[in-house]
Amino acid sequence: MTVPRSSSQPPVPEVSVQSQIDALWQRGMAIPHRWEASRFLTHVGYYRLRGYWQPFEDRSQDGDPPPFRSGTNFAAVMERYHFDRELRVLLLDAFGHIEVSIRNVWALHLSETEGGGPDAHLNRRLFLDRYYANLSELHRAYDRHGKRAHRYDFAECPIWAIAEAMSVGQLSRWYGDTNRATRQLMARRYGMESGYCRRCFAIWCPSEISVPITNAYGIRNSSPGCRCPIGSADSHTHGGFSIRRT
Repeated sequence: MTVPRSSSQPPVPEVSVQSQIDALWQRGMAIPHRWEASRFLTHVGYYRLRGYWQPFEDRSQDGDPPPFRSGTNFAAVMERYHFDRELRVLLLDAFGHIEVSIRNVWALHLSETEGGGPDAHLNRRLFLDRYYANLSELHRAYDRHGKRAHRYDFAECPIWAIAEAMSVGQLSRWYGDTNRATRQLMARRYGMESGYCRRCFAIWCPSEISVPITNAYGIRNSSPGCRCPIGSADSHTHGGFSIRRT
């Protein structure tokens, strides 16, 4: 299918790699080895690298785009790119260890320390005001993806398997909605304050945090289509299974 283009938005002309190198050189960037620049632009791309050479631009001068500051060279741009890539790898490796630990510590505290047992995530008293919104989101995601990887139906899935099935964003929201006493115990295990630990999670995955919406029952949902039916005064019925409020 062809997407029609607005007449007020002319198509961006295609520019060859050699023309890109010429444009950078004309703006004042030293490029002693054109073959190296050509190879780098071919495999990394002009658009991605643009963010790495912008700090070298002299914005006090006229021009769109502006010229580069005196002494700017392509090797410095490559060094910034490689540093950023290596730093990202190190951070992702560290986050991977933290993520695995938090999944298990969270499940352990809710199931054992708080006495919630294997279905602690179905125990309403262990969580705060976003519980039903988080549960609806998790139930839908588990039915779409998690059920194929785990041998349990959602209602029978123990919390340690649920914790593994969660995305990082879901884990962040569930941790943020966990009762304060449990969060404090978890934070102490890492030598942190509960509030700081919660903020770290929010910074870690901001792209997955959605705007909460309140439905007719006063339950804050993560999406307009997320609704939780209300059962008796002692329990909620959700997707055919019972959620304890005790």
